[in-house]
Amino acid sequence: MKDKIISKNKGKEGVALVTTVIVLTVVLILATLALFLVSKTMIITTTQKTIGDAFAMSEYGIQEGMQTVQLAFSTGSNTYLGTKELNKEGFKIIVFTRKMASTPLAGGYIGFAEAYKGVAKSAVGSTALEYLIISEAVRDNLRYELHTLLRRVPNVPGG
Repeated sequence: MKDKIISKNKGKEGVALVTTVIVLTVVLILATLALFLVSKTMIITTTQKTIGDAFAMSEYGIQEGMQTVQLAFSTGSNTYLGTKELNKEGFKIIVFTRKMASTPLAGGYIGFAEAYKGVAKSAVGSTALEYLIISEAVRDNLRYELHTLLRRVPNVPGG
């Protein structure tokens, strides 16, 4: 007759298996959570970079519009004003430049306020010219728009 082997751990054979399954489940949950957080952070960072790029391209459009205003202002011609389309770094930049108003200024020179937002005036009088510049940067479904009002005063140093 064969002797039966009696185990001291009778009924405890599955404890190691259950412990392993529980530990692996916890590790899997933590790894999935970490992966989710990393991917979410990457999406947020990418979105912030894209919006930052769109803002930079809109600023570039404003700079182009200011150069257009300077050209129109120095030549005395409005033929340079209007809509201009540019393409840079995958963005379509639409720059709209328009003369908004001409405000007559009386004579009288204010020396300490030279070229400060058109406060200084020439001794013979002048006209403050106000230009609207709208820059719109577009790529895919992203659209970023900036508006700027630029005031130029002829016959004033730095005007």
